[in-house]
Amino acid sequence: MSSQSFKPFVFKGLEKHESKAIDSYGDITLSFGKYRENRICDIADGDPEYVKWLLPNLKTETATGKAIHKYFTERIEKLN
Repeated sequence: MSSQSFKPFVFKGLEKHESKAIDSYGDITLSFGKYRENRICDIADGDPEYVKWLLPNLKTETATGKAIHKYFTERIEKLN
């Protein structure tokens, strides 16, 4: 049996991500749905009704999902 050495997991906090301006999230590209491979800023500009539908259905388990949700929420609030 060979002995393997593993690097210890180092937790990096989300401070860097949390301090980003929400507008910087606009270049995130969706990897699902009818707007696959489109930037979320273009989706929000072109189809706000889709964004309103997507928000309650969006999975936010990942950092990217949370960023998309945060961006769309702010964009919808600006429309109202």
